[in-house]
Amino acid sequence: MGSERVGLRRLRVDRLELLQLHRVDPEVPLAEQVGTLRDLRDEGLIGLIGLSEVSTGQLAEARG
Repeated sequence: MGSERVGLRRLRVDRLELLQLHRVDPEVPLAEQVGTLRDLRDEGLIGLIGLSEVSTGQLAEARG
């Protein structure tokens, strides 16, 4: 079982309606971070992806 599912089980939910990425990790490409969130969304584990503290360029990249 992935750590995502363990976390959901601990929260006693099957899905999070919103997962917010509060800060972009400068050590990990943004595409990889957003890609992981997209994968979780595609698996039905989260509903919406939120981003904060990103530039307009990063937002455009994430939306792509």
